[in-house]
Amino acid sequence: MERQGTAGDSLSAREDGLLLKAEVEALRASWLMTAPNPRVGALALKDGHIVGRGRHERLGGMHAEEAALRDAGAWPADSPEPNPGHVDEIVVTLEPCSAKDPEKRRNPCVESLLAAGVERLLVGALDPDARHQGSGLMAMEEGGAQVRLSPDPSPFFAMNGAFSRSLANPDRPWILLKWAASLDGKVASPPGGPRWISGPESRDEVHEIRALSDGILIGKGTLEADDPFLNARPASGPRPEQPTRIFVGGGESLAPEAHALEKAGPRIWVLEPDGGLPPWMAENLKSGEDHVLEIPRTSDGFDLGILLSRLRKEFSLRRILVEGGPGIHGSFLREECVDAVLIYTAPILLGGRESAFPAEVAAPLALDASSKEEACLGRDHRVAFQVVEAS
Repeated sequence: MERQGTAGDSLSAREDGLLLKAEVEALRASWLMTAPNPRVGALALKDGHIVGRGRHERLGGMHAEEAALRDAGAWPADSPEPNPGHVDEIVVTLEPCSAKDPEKRRNPCVESLLAAGVERLLVGALDPDARHQGSGLMAMEEGGAQVRLSPDPSPFFAMNGAFSRSLANPDRPWILLKWAASLDGKVASPPGGPRWISGPESRDEVHEIRALSDGILIGKGTLEADDPFLNARPASGPRPEQPTRIFVGGGESLAPEAHALEKAGPRIWVLEPDGGLPPWMAENLKSGEDHVLEIPRTSDGFDLGILLSRLRKEFSLRRILVEGGPGIHGSFLREECVDAVLIYTAPILLGGRESAFPAEVAAPLALDASSKEEACLGRDHRVAFQVVEAS
């Protein structure tokens, strides 16, 4: 088997056509729902005919190969593994995973493919992660499968900017900056105005996106002004574990009846080295649900580089949803710690001064127009962009 980047036989017209169909399947997924994982598409074949299609649709959800096996009838819903005999060939846009990692939410795909009796594997791109590159193909070959690899991985990378950006920043989580705003760009209602800017359909999607995240982060102002629960309540049902709630500053002013303390789940309180929580929080800290991170301040606020590095290393957080408020947004933009932005715009005018981030923050953030994903949610318009990789 020839590896990408070396001389080798080109794919046949049949193989090119199958990979193109798998790429189309991958493009049906949303990077907003999969990042920092890649969008991957797969086909399942039997005797040369396509009998199943699949894609990785949600972070933590089925991988494309598993989805294709289930679509082909090779993996019953009540079975812990696929049944052989239904599928003999798999086409997939990315090398199947083979690592057993505590951070992974699914079993290695190579085990499932071999259990299903896959005899031939056609792959669009090697895993770009040097820790795992080539391991999946080697495992398939050792299991007796014939493996073919495309000499051109560019279609995979063209649709997976979020994945590539995450690999380029392995020491911190992938950061999604989110806000809801009026048509005049205001993120808070004036006194006597509506409680919610966005409509119920938008809020439902936010709960779905919260459920995909490892952590949700807000600042002192939002904690005190909104008193949020800050948990994930998706319409599809609760996830087994709630995202970690991260509160940057404001711990000293916390009230015992704060909504953030009512719901079970891990909480991280980011404080200055000489800061502290109220004495009554001592029992919460003993429970193991609450953790304190002492982070030094710079002239612009908490040192986000240190904070994000510790959240990744000590708490294994891969994806964080930053919900604000404006001060926190400004800090993340100023420190260039943003990978994508998610904006819900409601058809109302609010006036006032509360913009998504302070006017004095210089934030020339370049967004990738080709990555744009948008939707109409009730009365609202939602748009998401990836940040352009710095050259």
